[in-house]
Amino acid sequence: MKRFCKCGCGKEVNKNYIRGHQFIGVKKSDETKQKISNKLKGTRTGKDSHVCQNPKCWFKKVRLSVHHIDYDKENCRPSNLITLCISCNARANTNRIFWEKLYKYIMYKKYKYSYEYIPIKKAA
Repeated sequence: MKRFCKCGCGKEVNKNYIRGHQFIGVKKSDETKQKISNKLKGTRTGKDSHVCQNPKCWFKKVRLSVHHIDYDKENCRPSNLITLCISCNARANTNRIFWEKLYKYIMYKKYKYSYEYIPIKKAA
């Protein structure tokens, strides 16, 4: 029996599904995606001096990963990728609006990337 996303987008829900249409990892059988992922990670971490870019990071150089600032895994533009340690990357999955704004600000200050304004969503 197939299960689909509750929001009505039509996406099938599988064991890797997390709220917000986010899927964990890359299929190991798909070597092309894995190679692209490794290439992007090397390029991004190299530009960021192989250090976590979160100023409040506890670890800085422990197991780095590449984080998609707008949480869209298809958007692999350099302005949307930032180097984070695995701890900061995990923390970025809570309070997403805060982290998105912070990481866009960091990338703007460091690389002068421009982003459109993100309105603050007020709780009702």
